[in-house]
Amino acid sequence: MTPHPSEAELQQFALERSDSEVSVVEHISSCEQCKATVTIYQQLVLSIGQQEKPSFDFNLAQLVLNQIPSPKKSYSRDNSIFYTIAFVVTVLSGVIFYWFSEFFAGLLLSFGSLFMYLLAATAMAILIFQGLDIYKRYQHKIKDLDFY
Repeated sequence: MTPHPSEAELQQFALERSDSEVSVVEHISSCEQCKATVTIYQQLVLSIGQQEKPSFDFNLAQLVLNQIPSPKKSYSRDNSIFYTIAFVVTVLSGVIFYWFSEFFAGLLLSFGSLFMYLLAATAMAILIFQGLDIYKRYQHKIKDLDFY
């Protein structure tokens, strides 16, 4: 006679007979002690399955949400200082450009066309590199947010 199967093998046989090894199935069919153990496991699984599902008589999600403090809007002084400085610089630049517009127009007309093309190409290169940098930072932030 073969040795008795382990408790894990008996439980596996009780849950899914088709997944058990042939030697375990043959032993259980011939051993009364193992048959009784398998019957107990099957009754245990059946009684667990018939139990009523536990339920709360209150809304757990709402109780948890009530415990979380609501975020308070706080305005950073750093942003207001930045916007104030940006506004002042913009206004001053506009005033300076308005007062010296004739000077700037004459300055631009006195330069050669080659210098103007060089200036435009430099400005385009700077804009392209700035755009690429912004896109790379965006991709990095999206990658940090991707949890999957």
